[in-house]
Amino acid sequence: MAYTITLDRDVGLPPGSVICSANRVGNGFLVKDCVFGFNRSRGILIKASHGEVSGNQIEGSWMSAILVTPEYRSLEAGCSEDVKITGNTIRSCGGIPICVEATGGNGQIAPMGAHRDITITGNTMNDCSMPGILVTSTVGLILEKNILDLRTDSKTAPEWMRLAG
Repeated sequence: MAYTITLDRDVGLPPGSVICSANRVGNGFLVKDCVFGFNRSRGILIKASHGEVSGNQIEGSWMSAILVTPEYRSLEAGCSEDVKITGNTIRSCGGIPICVEATGGNGQIAPMGAHRDITITGNTMNDCSMPGILVTSTVGLILEKNILDLRTDSKTAPEWMRLAG
């Protein structure tokens, strides 16, 4: 299905820009006190705003345990605003445990402000890859009181990942 969109003002979008409906991305979400584990992808993937990820246990994600990102190449929206990632426990993650990033269709890191008002506090990461937390393209970051007990060699995966791979 395709739509024609008429804008009421010039927004200066460069060629290749993608537009999504802010009413259809899952805003107002809550992922709380859940257990996720041993999957060959991400633990929790966030593409929405005004939400919270708190008190969860995530173990054995092959990629990031908590990932906040649009996925331009898949045409999956969107950038996030007002997201709280608090009090989660992450173990044996193969990718960056908590990653907030945005990459454009040109493969470049998106500018500051793609994400806004992201809070990452009180999370614990054990036996995960370095860096424990990666944030790009964000304005209004609160980052405090996280505990990182990471592998010194980011290429050393947990034994179960090496055996399953």
